[in-house]
Amino acid sequence: MNKFNFLPEGWNTEKYKITSNEEIEKCANTEKICQGIVEKCDNNYNLHINIGNNIIGIMPREEVEGINIEQNGLPKQNLCTGKVHKFVQFKIKGLNEQHTPILSRKSVQEKRKEKIIVSLTSYPKRINVVWITIETLLQQTVKPDEVILWLADSQFKEIEELPEELKALQKRGLTIRFCDDLKSHKKYFYVLQEYKNDLVILTDDDMFYPKDMIERLLKLHEKYPKDICTMTGQVITPSFDSKPSEWRNPKSEEKFIHSDQIQIFTGSGSLYPSNSLSKEVFNKKLIKELCPYADDLWLTFMAHRKGTKITAEFPWRAFPITIYGTGEASLYYINAEGGQNDEQWIKLLNHFEKGQK
Repeated sequence: MNKFNFLPEGWNTEKYKITSNEEIEKCANTEKICQGIVEKCDNNYNLHINIGNNIIGIMPREEVEGINIEQNGLPKQNLCTGKVHKFVQFKIKGLNEQHTPILSRKSVQEKRKEKIIVSLTSYPKRINVVWITIETLLQQTVKPDEVILWLADSQFKEIEELPEELKALQKRGLTIRFCDDLKSHKKYFYVLQEYKNDLVILTDDDMFYPKDMIERLLKLHEKYPKDICTMTGQVITPSFDSKPSEWRNPKSEEKFIHSDQIQIFTGSGSLYPSNSLSKEVFNKKLIKELCPYADDLWLTFMAHRKGTKITAEFPWRAFPITIYGTGEASLYYINAEGGQNDEQWIKLLNHFEKGQK
């Protein structure tokens, strides 16, 4: 589904060359297109590239090409060996544990049809630590086009009063928006309407997200482009009409692909393609009456109403690590421990006639 845009390699080499170590981080953060010469191709068909001033970066085999790939998903071997002593263009994905730049030519070839928008919300109790979560979102192996933090205008008056650590992230891609207070529903309510033709990824505000979360969601989306993709979910069992307190986590060997048996965990990282939810998802009156505290349940139900299937990452990945001290008085205790999940799900079933369209 990707379109590819090949740029001329080997011309205007000085323009694309990295001249200092300080430039590496800058190029990674800005996704600047760089260029270097391939010095060797190792036994695993990874390319070792002089990116400037004898700084050597590594381009893993899977990042060499986006097309002409074999059934195992890797570029053909001769495409890798044939680039030795030639110029290639790339983007810097980051540094490995040895501080070696990791490069991607494939990301230069790819031209996205849709933007990737990451959206989350927060509230006063977590406003001093939400910057930690956003930092993990800005350091992903695949950089989003925008990260949006939604804050209730009844809780926060202006950006100037926010923590310095949070405001500083605006220079690196964070957008802070103010809106009506819809509790956790703020994370999707506005962004899905404003970016209705793009890919929206929802997260929580109190997690350390693995650096490949967005990359994994996009790979799932490429395989199942019409599905909502989630890193983690709960198995809706024994039936859609059962209570959430009866549901369970997936077993490690279970696959849930193109399924209607999974509840979305937005907090684990979840991706929404265009037009994947019922239009009723934006009904503020129903949100407040039926499901005010559980955006996960509401979005899962709206996907069911639309007929959209849900695909979960496999092997099953546990929930991201929670930032210490943020769980007290969270929605988990209101919904799960306090029984509100069951109550809200029953209200949804009753209102929508047991989930029938």
